[in-house]
Amino acid sequence: MLFDLRPKERREDIFDREKEFKDLEKSVERSTTPSPRNKTGKSFLHSSPHAYDSLPNLRIILTGSEVGLLHDFLGVDNYESPLYGRGGGEIYVRPFDEKTSKEFLRTGFREAGLDVSEDTIDRAVSILDGIPGWLVLFGVK
Repeated sequence: MLFDLRPKERREDIFDREKEFKDLEKSVERSTTPSPRNKTGKSFLHSSPHAYDSLPNLRIILTGSEVGLLHDFLGVDNYESPLYGRGGGEIYVRPFDEKTSKEFLRTGFREAGLDVSEDTIDRAVSILDGIPGWLVLFGVK
């Protein structure tokens, strides 16, 4: 169900994200050449370089809505960071456009057995700006 707040477990449960799945698959398939660096930093960063360098089949995927904060945390541009110089990738997940947002809400409400007016859907879409998480929360409430 689209309005289920739990993480999705099947690809079929994700609405209109085929491009992002393909980008993720490409990113995970990329081979990288690890390089040893200074291993000081935050507790998460202590184990990450070892995992990155020693476990070639392991992929660490971090997500967040503020890419700048993620960059700062990882220190990808900081020579002193434990992860400096290691390969990585970024996938930008764009908000839904207006048409997709409306279809998402209609589908979610249909799955939930709710009859919601087009005016309500239009208003929600204009306020929530295509952000899937906010659309889900709107559907739940």
